[in-house]
Amino acid sequence: MLVIDILDILPSGIRIRLDSKVQHELIGNAIKIMKSRKALYKALKMRRGAFYYLENGVTRPTLEIINKLEKIIGIKVNLDTLCLGKEANHREIKIPRMVTIDKEFMWFLGLWEGDNNDNKYCLGIGNTSLPIIRRTLEFLNKFLGKEDIFVYIEIPQNNSKESTKIIESQLIEYCKSIVTRKTQRKKTFITVKVYSVTLKEIFLRLRGIVIEKIYELNNEMKASYVQGFFDAEGSVNLSNKIAEFYQKNTGISKLLLIKDLLNQLGIKTSKIYTHSKNRQDMLLFQVLRGKNKENIKKFIEIISSNVKSKFEKMEIIKSPSSTPILGT
Repeated sequence: MLVIDILDILPSGIRIRLDSKVQHELIGNAIKIMKSRKALYKALKMRRGAFYYLENGVTRPTLEIINKLEKIIGIKVNLDTLCLGKEANHREIKIPRMVTIDKEFMWFLGLWEGDNNDNKYCLGIGNTSLPIIRRTLEFLNKFLGKEDIFVYIEIPQNNSKESTKIIESQLIEYCKSIVTRKTQRKKTFITVKVYSVTLKEIFLRLRGIVIEKIYELNNEMKASYVQGFFDAEGSVNLSNKIAEFYQKNTGISKLLLIKDLLNQLGIKTSKIYTHSKNRQDMLLFQVLRGKNKENIKKFIEIISSNVKSKFEKMEIIKSPSSTPILGT
């Protein structure tokens, strides 16, 4: 199991919220040891004004400042749970200091690779599948808590008020608020967002570590990552008895990684190729059927899907009465 200490990957400039009493005592004890405020703020390499705000709890310390204060007084500060934010920004995010990269994290990361709805101010996921959104919310609740999670629902014009309320009722317990509006979409589209530049930066660093070490993880972790990506960018071709993975041509490295992971799981795939002459911006590869559907059955057994339509097609393919139509 991969466990990552957030303090080891904390971006520079991130401020850490300490209990006001703890911060006051930390600085007060350091002043006593250094004999004067001037000696302390010079040791901390801070300007006088910045130190004044820090001493009076107006601003929060960086990890570098905390480490220097700890060294001066010889006592460690309890940072098991982190409350983090940017300088001059009141929006903070609470996250556990030690992040365990488990199967749910891997699934979410795979889903995010295909369905992220980010911008530079937030981490987001967008999907039409209610089970996918619920699983996303459950993961984020466990990771962050509901207070930082916002849900936006785009409803087709012909949706009834009752069906809209049913969707909202299944999600409201997992988020701070839900905003619903009518659109020209043919299917209901749901976006989950966490507005935090700090979280976005930390998540990207976590992602970098996981992708770098992904080949070292066990097969269950690899399969969870692939399942998340398949939930986002996969489809089941019922006629040919195969599965397919799609990605815009800017994401060929993602497809190559998924192919490699599937091959490590003992699942055969086709080459990556352009979708069609009319869709040269789209790349795909296939999970082959194999003799007596052995390869596709192995894929279904290991990967499966949270999307109802994909899952149902997989069940049809697994059925003994389902016979091949076209060649592998």
